[in-house]
Amino acid sequence: MLFSIEGDPEHPFSEVVGVLMRVTGAGGPDATYSVIRRSGEVVEVRQDKVMALKLMPPGSGPLRKPASWDSEAQG
Repeated sequence: MLFSIEGDPEHPFSEVVGVLMRVTGAGGPDATYSVIRRSGEVVEVRQDKVMALKLMPPGSGPLRKPASWDSEAQG
């Protein structure tokens, strides 16, 4: 997901790759996507900031567990 950010004119965009965990306010003006990265970090992006996104169906590849799961098991 590519989304716009504010405060840095040299880098007006950011991106997040992960699993879509939740959509809050779906259908409304304040809809927010919650995406969890492989590291376990959750990134929330408002719908009005999304520039582009690509959804992959669940059966599109092998399931990989997040790297954070391994670090939790070792800790």
